[in-house]
Amino acid sequence: MGQKNSNKGNFQPERTPQEDAQIQQVLTQYRQIAKSLSTSRNEEQVGAVLSPIFALSDATQLGVLKALAKENTTAAADISLAINTYAPQKEVRKEARRSLIRLEGKNTYPEWQIPTLLSLSDVLETNVFDEEDDVLDDENVVEHFLNHWGEGEFEAAYNLLSASSPLREGLSSDEWVARRQAWAAEAEPALVKVDIGYGLEADVEDLPDNLDNGAEELDAFWSLTMKDVPGSSSIPELPTATLVLPATGRHWFWAGYTFLVEDDELRILSIRDKGAEALQLSEEEIEDRLQEIAEEIQGMSEELDEDDEDDVEDDEDENELDDDRLDMYTEEVVWFTKQSLHYCDALIARIPENDGTYKLASQQAVVIHDMERAAAYVAIAVERFPEQRGEALRSLGAIYTHLAEDEYIEDEDIEDAEDTVSSRFMSLAEQALRDAIAIDNAVSDYVHLAELLMEQNKQDEAAALLEQAGTLTSEPQEQAIVEVGKAHLALVQDKPEVALAHYQRVAELAPDLSGVWYSIGDIQLSLQHRDAATKSFLKSIEVDPTTTDAYAELATIYIDQGNDTAASKILERGLVENPFAADLLAAQAMIYISRGDLRKAEESIKGAEESGSDMEIVQVVRQVIDMQKEQLRQQQRSPGSRSKKSKKRR
Repeated sequence: MGQKNSNKGNFQPERTPQEDAQIQQVLTQYRQIAKSLSTSRNEEQVGAVLSPIFALSDATQLGVLKALAKENTTAAADISLAINTYAPQKEVRKEARRSLIRLEGKNTYPEWQIPTLLSLSDVLETNVFDEEDDVLDDENVVEHFLNHWGEGEFEAAYNLLSASSPLREGLSSDEWVARRQAWAAEAEPALVKVDIGYGLEADVEDLPDNLDNGAEELDAFWSLTMKDVPGSSSIPELPTATLVLPATGRHWFWAGYTFLVEDDELRILSIRDKGAEALQLSEEEIEDRLQEIAEEIQGMSEELDEDDEDDVEDDEDENELDDDRLDMYTEEVVWFTKQSLHYCDALIARIPENDGTYKLASQQAVVIHDMERAAAYVAIAVERFPEQRGEALRSLGAIYTHLAEDEYIEDEDIEDAEDTVSSRFMSLAEQALRDAIAIDNAVSDYVHLAELLMEQNKQDEAAALLEQAGTLTSEPQEQAIVEVGKAHLALVQDKPEVALAHYQRVAELAPDLSGVWYSIGDIQLSLQHRDAATKSFLKSIEVDPTTTDAYAELATIYIDQGNDTAASKILERGLVENPFAADLLAAQAMIYISRGDLRKAEESIKGAEESGSDMEIVQVVRQVIDMQKEQLRQQQRSPGSRSKKSKKRR
């Protein structure tokens, strides 16, 4: 059962004892990290919270995620979701998704919401299951068929159908294509997305490579945007949608496909509308199916945990096999989850008043990173549960903003910026937040909307919203949120002095707010107020000793003042709190270089490389050390050096 596993190479670096210790350190702090995530308002703040993890080596980050998957807590799920969204390394994002799926097997889901505002100028790829290989190698006829069909290439789609397929309706290619072109002119199908998996009836291990002429069934979970027009029901290859998001027109389908081999080529014989079958089930039958899937996922998760406990020391080949096993497990859970979502759709159709189904479905959609589908469930809840409408709109705004972020890079080459997928999602996010304000008048919604408008260069309206938000509350924490928004606006307007004043006000209102003192020091330093910046950075590490950037900035200030001793001491202090911080170890190495102590510099940079070799500062310091060593070797080989040595020997 499940999807066919590809035999691609796997990324499984070995860990050192030091890296194992780093993993344990993160585990002792992960609940606090999750708590800090919950108060993060934008991508910059999330990045600061996750920086101690991202500073670790790839192998250590993977180890952290594997360990979090065993914690079975919402905090662990929240961190996994954040890493899945923001990690620079694709393999780390992939492992984060595995952790989310393993936690799903234990009915543990994240509660953290991706911040409403994400920087559109620095987008991270988040679809970590983009495969380089075709799902079925040369047998991916279903995927090709659906992509051709969804893009209006109907002749190519027709040619992928068996000559005996009832889907051809006895029509010639020209007749078949003309009928679909007429339909498409009204329905406007576009943006097809396809995921392939084997049906429950098929035994993956027994399937022949070319499927021969057996009627084995292949499942496709697919979706596209389209308008609902009267002629849709007469198109036999178009299944029944189990879910629709009216705001975008995306429809979700579930169908099973059978095949024949004609002239040594695989062709589609028939389609079974599994979505329609799910919608016809009784309430009891649907709940039974959902329970069966939940038990299947839980059993797979428990089996995987038992296998992990049995693993003591794996060699490299065993590690690769273990990673293959994890890939297969992850793909099967994704497949089961997609099936579960269609059954949730059917249950919603049967019992629309059960709000728990919407929550379960939206959580599952987030886990498999189908954010538009998550938006569909939340959008339905907005309409059906008036008492929850404000909170639901707030969530919808966050999801739409994230979708705008995901689509941004794909839209970069489109000339008409007003008509991109990304801009449409941004407009939907803006409307959701405006609707939330109309209902709850919540301070946080004003600030989130203002941040969104800043990204669209609507600074005047953003300023007005922030001013209005400030009049709505006297509660210090909410006032602090408003001041942070005003500080961000001032920075966008290139007014650092104004931003500084707002951050200082934040410090008065919420002195323990993570990152505020560092932000103050950073601006003070840019304004050449070094003494004030020094005090702010010291306050930053007092409030949050894990803010490694503050130690590094202090060390730089002390070095510029010619006080290497103070720089060394502050770095040592930082390394006591953050013993594996690559940036601090690299800074320490630079101090040793300035003292001519290349041996200690080498020790520090090696520690930095083991903790975070991808960091730019680590690579730069490594280059400096290597250059210094080469210069020293050249000096030792020079004639003058040999002459001096020979004189000493005489």
